[in-house]
Amino acid sequence: MKEIEFKKYLKDILLQKKETINSRISNLKRIQNVYGDLDNHYKTDGFEYLFQILTLKKGDEKKHEIVINGDPYTGTATFKSALGLYLDFKIFDSENAKIKVETKQSVNNLSKNYKAEIIKVLDKISYTKKEYKGKVDLLQSRIFEYLQNEVSTINWELEKQPSKKYKDAVDIFGYDSTNKINIVIELDTTRADQVAKKFTSRQALLADKNLLYISVCYPGTKKMSSNECAKYFEYCAQITDMLNTKECKKEYLGYFL
Repeated sequence: MKEIEFKKYLKDILLQKKETINSRISNLKRIQNVYGDLDNHYKTDGFEYLFQILTLKKGDEKKHEIVINGDPYTGTATFKSALGLYLDFKIFDSENAKIKVETKQSVNNLSKNYKAEIIKVLDKISYTKKEYKGKVDLLQSRIFEYLQNEVSTINWELEKQPSKKYKDAVDIFGYDSTNKINIVIELDTTRADQVAKKFTSRQALLADKNLLYISVCYPGTKKMSSNECAKYFEYCAQITDMLNTKECKKEYLGYFL
């Protein structure tokens, strides 16, 4: 069991209290003590067997060998609930690892490569709902401050309006006057529609400019699909490839905090 990572998930993502976290860990350890390492069970069948023996209706005989002092129905339901949380964590953990690798590789090339420097900056942001939930301005300011300090060859601005015709303002805007490269960084929850909407409008506003466009997504609600969002990262990268010309270079990066 990835105990340290699971504790961090419960604390930072699900915002659970210390007592609840300790209780969940204890439940999972009791399952492990009888049936072996949970991560091995996940690799084997995605916890199918464990969920089967931990599914108990009132009046049924206990199907597992975990000792319960008290009502077997309530105790078994508690173990099943803890395992369900660990399943959610395993899916979250594997999806995020896969998405970060894929989106970091979905990029083209500009004459001056800033993407690696900006990725290093984004990697410094340890996003937690406890710190940033409902505080997008704080997240925006934090990233902006890091960029100013660590990618100082760029002139960085907040809420820049790149066009006089339209009032659309980008979250973070950078400009390399020497190489004439524009950098746009937009922050959103993991909503594919928002990613697509902003990508379309910003590409149109800067259609005749060299542009590195970066979609930075942070965790939203459970209904927001990171997989759907990652798919649109790929779409944006493909469209960006087609927008490249000899006169005007485009590059795209999708990134999950």
